[in-house]
Amino acid sequence: PTLGKESPTIKIDARVAGNTLEQFVIFFVATLALAAGAQGNAVKIIGAAAITFVLMRIAFWIGYRIKPVYRAFGFSSTAYMNLGLLVAAIWFGFA
Repeated sequence: PTLGKESPTIKIDARVAGNTLEQFVIFFVATLALAAGAQGNAVKIIGAAAITFVLMRIAFWIGYRIKPVYRAFGFSSTAYMNLGLLVAAIWFGFA
């Protein structure tokens, strides 16, 4: 192995890690806001969202490693879920 050269797999893994960190920050803020505003059984949404987040990030990673265009499913699933959590946090916050 030569110094300074990274394999394409390492570059993909680094991009996945960076994107996952970005999505996690949004997810963390959204779930924290939702937890503050939700009451009763609505708090169960957070547990389901956490499981979904992990599964969709794994799907993103696997898809990206197969072919970059295949990352779309995992990325869009995570992004739309984060958007839904933010909307739910606003909804429960003003209800």
